[in-house]
Amino acid sequence: MRDLLAGPYPSVPADLGPSATALGARRARRRLRVRRAVALTAIAVAVAAAIWLGITQPWVPEPVDTTPRW
Repeated sequence: MRDLLAGPYPSVPADLGPSATALGARRARRRLRVRRAVALTAIAVAVAAAIWLGITQPWVPEPVDTTPRW
């Protein structure tokens, strides 16, 4: 192990830092776009559910066709 560490180190590409920075920026932008898309989808689902519930009103009982016999 000491021989490996004492030997010549492999060369590092000159553009490693800028390319890593660019890659990180692309990943951050992509993550932001995905997060926004998920948030917009969730909002659209919530609005659609609210409209559907407002129109159908499932908590209201069905009207009775016959009168009860008393």
